[in-house]
Amino acid sequence: IQVQLLFQPTNTINQVLSICHDTSARFFLRNDTINYYTRDPIVSADGNILISGQYVILSPPYIKGGGFLMKCTPGGDIIWHKAYDSLNQVKQGFINYYRILELQDGSILLGGATGYSSNGNVELLLTKTNSTGNIIWSKVYRSRLWGDGSGSADYFYIQQFKQDPASGDIYITGPFWYKGSALVRVNGAN
Repeated sequence: IQVQLLFQPTNTINQVLSICHDTSARFFLRNDTINYYTRDPIVSADGNILISGQYVILSPPYIKGGGFLMKCTPGGDIIWHKAYDSLNQVKQGFINYYRILELQDGSILLGGATGYSSNGNVELLLTKTNSTGNIIWSKVYRSRLWGDGSGSADYFYIQQFKQDPASGDIYITGPFWYKGSALVRVNGAN
């Protein structure tokens, strides 16, 4: 991601001051009432930008938030924006979509984490949307090997995910906090 910083001296027009490369892998935007946390935006097949992540509302009740997905032009104009604030069963916790994959059929697969768990763990979350961000399906994945414990006992982090062009299946790689790494294959249709 390149960010152009602009300044306006008193007697000239806007000029490019510098180009910065952010290597922190975590970005956030803030306005008066909400923070957006995001990472790893992608360029979609049509040349626009897909950005996902987590939002937190900074006005009462303060802890409300959820996941989001937005599409914008390379110039930063928003084409559409979707906010996802629950998983239809539980109204507490968080949703953070930190990975995006545009699928061959134009749909979008969001990968991330959620705190919507009875045992207090951070769980793996996959959500498939259509090309305009409307949810097709959303699933939370848990492992019987993970212990209880507010996200620190164990959890699976999506390092990469790619679609197999022949089968349409999704391959996910990532580390566990406790032991090693994993390769997971998911049916992209369901």
